[in-house]
Parts: sequence; structure tokens; C-alpha cells
Amino acid sequence: MRFLSLVATFCILAASLYLVSIYGLASYSEVERLGRIPYFEDVPDGLLFLSLPLTPGRFAVFQTFIWVLLIGSFSANVFLLKDNAYRLELKYLGREFNKSLSALKRRVQRLSASERAVAGTLLLAILLTRLVWFIIDPLSPDETASYDYFVREGTVSVTSFYPIPNNHVLYNFICWVVSELMPENVRVIMRLPSLLVATVGTALSYVLLMHFSNFRIATLVTALFSLVRLTIIYADSGRGYFLQMVCIQLSFFAVVGIVTRHPFRRLAWAMLIGSSIIGLYTIPTYAAPLASLALVLLIAGMQLEPHFRHRFLGQLVLAGVIIAVTTIFCYTPVGIISGWSRLLANRYLASHSLVTFLTGSKAYAYEAASLVGPVQPTLLICTALIIFTPVLLRRTQLKGCGQWMAWASWILILTPAVIMLVQHVFMPGRVIMYTTYFVFLLAALWADQALSQGGTTWTHRLPMAFLTAFIAFRIVELGTQVPTLLQSQKQDAIVAKAYHWLRSQPARRVFVQAPYHAVMFRHYAMLDNQTMALYTKHVSGVHYAYLVCRNDQPLPPAWAAGLNYQAIYQDEMAIIYQLKATL
Repeated sequence: MRFLSLVATFCILAASLYLVSIYGLASYSEVERLGRIPYFEDVPDGLLFLSLPLTPGRFAVFQTFIWVLLIGSFSANVFLLKDNAYRLELKYLGREFNKSLSALKRRVQRLSASERAVAGTLLLAILLTRLVWFIIDPLSPDETASYDYFVREGTVSVTSFYPIPNNHVLYNFICWVVSELMPENVRVIMRLPSLLVATVGTALSYVLLMHFSNFRIATLVTALFSLVRLTIIYADSGRGYFLQMVCIQLSFFAVVGIVTRHPFRRLAWAMLIGSSIIGLYTIPTYAAPLASLALVLLIAGMQLEPHFRHRFLGQLVLAGVIIAVTTIFCYTPVGIISGWSRLLANRYLASHSLVTFLTGSKAYAYEAASLVGPVQPTLLICTALIIFTPVLLRRTQLKGCGQWMAWASWILILTPAVIMLVQHVFMPGRVIMYTTYFVFLLAALWADQALSQGGTTWTHRLPMAFLTAFIAFRIVELGTQVPTLLQSQKQDAIVAKAYHWLRSQPARRVFVQAPYHAVMFRHYAMLDNQTMALYTKHVSGVHYAYLVCRNDQPLPPAWAAGLNYQAIYQDEMAIIYQLKATL
């Protein structure tokens, strides 16, 4: 408890320092201007403005609160560290950290030459694949929106402006830091943090999995997960999903270390708390895997002797309080300035009736499985893992770390399905991307168990043969995506050309019926520090000099039928009409 008390004061101190550095001396006008930032939610509805539930008095109370929080947490840290027992806790943590690094280093050094060659080749293949995606794939509307509405507007906007769930706060804050260093390249600003996090996180999770299992399992899982198309997309995407993924992996290994009574228990608790706070502050959906891991710890605690059980459960409760309180403090600017309902109520995850949910479940399952691999084999394997894992765990000799990794993986896979069933919602694939990792881990654990019992030479070679075939299959499969990426890149250039053509015309009202063009035209105008009179929602009685329509909609909208519009620009994606009276 002494160590966790120290962690608590440190976390609150870090959160308060973070908030004070942004808002401590900020003026009300800096915050009030957020209500004048236009944003798209549904493009045809036009640009919207967030009505801020903020008053000068409320903001003054918030500023006082964060200063009091800073002074109080700093004083608490000083008070605790005057006690030699608390200083020893920090010393022990430092020792555990150094010893854990040495243990991971020794694990890598114990690899044979052939194993090092396989690991190096795999990590290089993963990195090169991500780099290709990074270079070829154009920015998505979600990425440009994250930049336009949040990163470009500065730290106050990033940390408090929450009109749509697009604001992955911590990730966008990191992107803002990059924008201060490299302000000219939006692709680098939005995607470099994700690529770096994914590269370091993949290597670290690979070594950690080797440490808790073996080289064969770690290599299979890392290859299977990292070469899934959805994983590659979000390892490069300027969104917070892979930062969240790395936090889930770190929390997972911390929990395995705690329940198996690993000697580095202080480090494990600190890693669990730290990664959970970061994960929640990146995207609130981190709550689902965190709940799964808390359940694993609760199950483990209930199996202890009464004396140890009460102590362990007390640590679990305190860790949960630290995570919850620190995360709430970090999100306080969102709650105070944009409103807590914006953060807590995700209106994009609509609840359906039970009949509608059950009817659509089959199509959803097929779509989710297609993100991982061939649909029918994937569904069959996932179903078998969910049904038979509890039975196998009771009947096989899987013990220690392997047993707890299997139980934790099973719970992590099952939790989103239970949440969706209870709430009658369909979670997007990117939200449950993390379950793919644990599906592969669970499958690899059972495959390794079966192969270990076989004992023949060829069975030991089977995993590497499978891995080689899988990598070849994935490379071919990903190769088929290159033409699509190149086409997307071409389309991006076509939209940019249409924008520049419009910029060369006299400045007048432009009605954009094509949603993608509307988002990108506004993005390009912001990059040029120019204003363009763009409209996506028709106002009766207002005439627009130009209409931008998709190429597959060759006629102007119905409200323009009686007006003299003439097509004067056309490309592969759009037709631009000009009002004849303005020619």
C-alpha cells in the first residue's frame, strides 16, 4: 500500500502539472474562442459550432482547482518522500526497472543465431510494410479532421474541445508537439507518432511475450497480429488506436506479472496504472479492456489465502481509484469547457432493438472476421477458442504464466461481445482491434501446447513453416492492396487539383454536394491560411456561384434545377458548375 500511495500522489502531481502548464495562466478569451471553431459532423448538415457550457465564473473555479491540485499533490509528494520508507520504495522500483531490463536483454541474448535471424527479418518486414503504407496511403478525412479541429488550434483545443469523438486527446497532444517541431507536413505531424509508437511497441511486446512464454509463441503472435491489414492501417494512421493497443499490451503483461507473483511487483503495478491512465486518456473505449484485466486480477485475488487476499484486493481497489481519479482530472477541461456529456455519450454507437441487433449480428460477425483473415476459418477458430478454452484449461497441463495468459486472453476476447450483447450495439472494427492480438495469442498457446506434447522433430519445425507460409500469404495479400492505395493517392491529387482550380476563380460562394470534397477543400484552405466561402447545406434564397457535385451525380441538386448552371470543370471525381449569370 505504501508504494501505491506514492504512485497516487505522483500521478495527481503529473496530471496537475500538465493542466496548469496549459490553463494555469490562460485567459477566458482563449477558451471562449473554441465556440467559434467550425467543424463538420455530418457534412450535408453544414459546418457546426459547439455551444460551450462555460462561464467566466466556472472557468475561474477550474483554474483555482488545478492550482490547488498542483500545490496539494506537490506537498503530499514532499511529505511522503521525507519518510525513509517511501524513499526506499522508489529505490526498490528503480532496482526492479533495471533488473527487468537486464532480464529482457538476457532473454534476447539467449536466442540462437537462427532465432535472431527470424526475429530480425520479421521486425524488418513489419517496419517496411508500415513505411510503405505510411508513404502511399493519403490522409483520411478522420485524420484531417483531427488536425483541422484540434491539433492546428493548439493545446487548449486539443485538451478541452470535444465536439465529436474524433479528438483522441493524448494522441492529438503528441501530434501538436510534433507540429511545433515540423509545422509544414501534416502527414508527418499526424502519422509519425503512431508509426514510432507502433514500432517500439511491437518490439517491446515481442520481447515481453518471449519472456512470459517462448520464442515460438512470441514470433507467431507478433507476425499474425502485425501483418493483419487493420493493424497495419492503424499503426500508420494519425489516430490514437495503436497507442491504445500498446497500452493494452503493457497492461496485459503487467497483470500476468502480478497474478503469477513475478518478483517485479512494484514495476508491474506501476506499469498497469500508468498504461491504463494513458490508454483511457487517449480513447475512453480503453475502459472495456481495463475492465477485463480488472476481472482477471479479481479472480486471482479471490484464490489467495484470506490474509493475502484482503491485502491484494485492497491494492486492486487503490490502483483502480488512482486510474479513475487521475483520468478524470486529465479530462476535467473537456467536462468543464465542452461538457461531460460530449465525452461520455458516444452518439455514433447507436443502441438497436434486440431483434435488429440479433438480425444484424451475422453480417457484423462476417465483417469483423474479414478484417482478420478468411471469414469462415476465422469464425470457426474464434468460436472454438471461446467455447473450449475453459474446458482445456481445466484438463491440460498449461500452468503458471501460460495458464493466466490464456485466461486473460479469453476474458479480453469475450468482454466486447458481452458488452455489445447487453447494450445492443455494434462496435467498429478499430475499437475491438485489440481482441485480434489475444485471439492469436490464445491460438498460439494451444498450438504450442499440442506441439510440445507431440515431441517429434517435424512438429517443432511446423510453426516456422506455418509462419513462413503465412508471411508469404500476407505479403501477396497486402500487395493486392497497393493498386487501391495508389488509386486513393490519385484521387487525393484530383481533389487537390479541383481545389486549386476553384482558388484561381473569383472568390464567390461555393456549394459542395460531394462530402469528401467539402472536407478536403476546407482542409486545403486552412493550410493555405485562406478563407473560402464553402457551403454544404442549402439555404433558400441564397445563390451559389459554383456547385461541386460528384461525378456519379451528373445533374445539379433539385433546388438548382431552375437556375442557369453550366458545367465548366470536370475530372474523374467531380463536376463543377458555374451560375451562368456570373460568367
